[in-house]
Amino acid sequence: MNKKNFYKHPYLTLLAFSALFALISIFYINVGDLQHDYMFHLGRLAGLVQSFEHGDFLPNLNFAFTSGVGYASPMFYGNWQLYLPALLYLLIPNVLVVYTFYAFLLTYALACSMYFTVVKIGHRPKRALTAALLSTMVLTWFGYGMTMVAAFVPLLVYAMYKVLYQNKTNPVLLGVIIGLLIQTHLLSTMVLAFSCLIFVLLNIKRWTVPKIVSFVQSAGIGLVLASGFLIQYFEQAGSQTFFFHWTAREYPFKISQLLRTFPLIQSIFRSPYVPMILVLIFLLTQFKKMSSLSRQLVIVCVITFLLQTNWIPGISHLKQTPVMVLQDLRRISFFVPLLVILACALSMPLGINRLALILQTIFYVLGPLLANLPTADAFETIAYHQKVFDQSISDPDQASFTASGGEYFTVDINPANTIADSFGIFTDLNNVEISNIEKGYNSLEFDYRVLDESQPGSFIAPRIWYKGYQIEYSNGGLGSQPALKKIPPTEEQIALYKEKQKPAVDEEVLYDGKISLDVQGQGHIRLYYQKTGWQIFGFILETIAWIILGFYCLWKYLAYKAKPNSRLEIWMENVQERGMKLRAKITQSLKKNAA
Repeated sequence: MNKKNFYKHPYLTLLAFSALFALISIFYINVGDLQHDYMFHLGRLAGLVQSFEHGDFLPNLNFAFTSGVGYASPMFYGNWQLYLPALLYLLIPNVLVVYTFYAFLLTYALACSMYFTVVKIGHRPKRALTAALLSTMVLTWFGYGMTMVAAFVPLLVYAMYKVLYQNKTNPVLLGVIIGLLIQTHLLSTMVLAFSCLIFVLLNIKRWTVPKIVSFVQSAGIGLVLASGFLIQYFEQAGSQTFFFHWTAREYPFKISQLLRTFPLIQSIFRSPYVPMILVLIFLLTQFKKMSSLSRQLVIVCVITFLLQTNWIPGISHLKQTPVMVLQDLRRISFFVPLLVILACALSMPLGINRLALILQTIFYVLGPLLANLPTADAFETIAYHQKVFDQSISDPDQASFTASGGEYFTVDINPANTIADSFGIFTDLNNVEISNIEKGYNSLEFDYRVLDESQPGSFIAPRIWYKGYQIEYSNGGLGSQPALKKIPPTEEQIALYKEKQKPAVDEEVLYDGKISLDVQGQGHIRLYYQKTGWQIFGFILETIAWIILGFYCLWKYLAYKAKPNSRLEIWMENVQERGMKLRAKITQSLKKNAA
């Protein structure tokens, strides 16, 4: 591809670069980020593959985790980005290939998003392409949940820019971004909402009633587009107290390690994107020369970055507040490098942007890339991942994925039990005998017999209870519905829970939140999960919303194509916008000379 085509076909260029980047980084992608949640996301992918194999394309539970007891990750953590990798795995059953493909999709989406945003705002294709290439190498933790929303960050800035700067109050784009963000990673959505709040406050002089209404409409559209996920989420969150409700829990990290702050210099050089922090420092020296938008992005970067340092007093006291859900304050500044790239591309010359690209490339090659070469240990780790992946689908009793922080278990879970070999077996058999056990996807079947029929029998089934579990009795079987076994906490326990900031509950859940059953006589039982009425309503509502959106976009596209002079009008608008910027610069320069 010659230089002319390189810029003439930017999305094709970015496609080729993203594929090359994923290929070169294949060992870093699959081995280099194990300190985060690589195995958790691999488990999510395995569970989705298993559900596809059984014809379930909208699963509620994941049976690839914790001995196949059924973990509710799909109901709390949107799966939509994993669909293409899961489908690919059905064709090419290789973990190395499929997870690398997943990283490629995230990389390409971010690159396209960055290019589109810079071109639309700055009208500088060469800067935009440089920024897009640069963006692919700054957030490369593909085992980290926040990386999955990176592609939405530039688009989020563009959507707000259209409203605040261009007075275009069409709320659809921002609404779509909000809807997809919610269904990708809720914690990232909250972090970005905080950054957006700062940005909007910095533009308070630009506020008008139509703009405020547009933002409110966008929020409404986003909520409707995510209604299936949200209704499901809140229904489950209201059915019991989960482990994630306990923000001050001592797992998987000690409370002393949470919300830690560090000196500024240490925060800069322990950052995984040091070159971008250095670019941010450079931008501060050029602050007055930058556009209004770039200055505001820089301010957002500075505020969010400083929040992880000891420059902000009182951060330690936030351990008593819901902010604890962040656990690590570096989450607040995770998207800073993308905002830095945007600010630089929109205000700095092409040479500065290319220099930033060179610095980040050197940093990435000498760091993550060279630290994860194709060694014997790397191949052994990948082989282990493949083994666990396959067995978690075919026989999770033999091997399965751990549930990372265990957030979607009951608040009374003992995390150590979830990795024990006994977690996937029947326990606490009282006056009952279990036989002929058959475990399948979303199905647990077995025979039971009460030993002394004058007394009821009871036992704990190897399935985690969530609202929606159903039971079928046959062959004369009779008993209770799936439920949690609970007892009132003692006064000592209540005092201890208060000391540890554990959510107050009227009853303590036993047996790690597994299903408890009381039975009579003898018979056959089948346990399975079924979508609730609210879940069905939510997904119907969301499906209708996306269909309406699709027809709306088609209508707008046809209306655009029907305009004979639409391209000319857009070109004239761009010329007028550039003329206004040039007049503003000349006026500012004349004022300085006069002073």
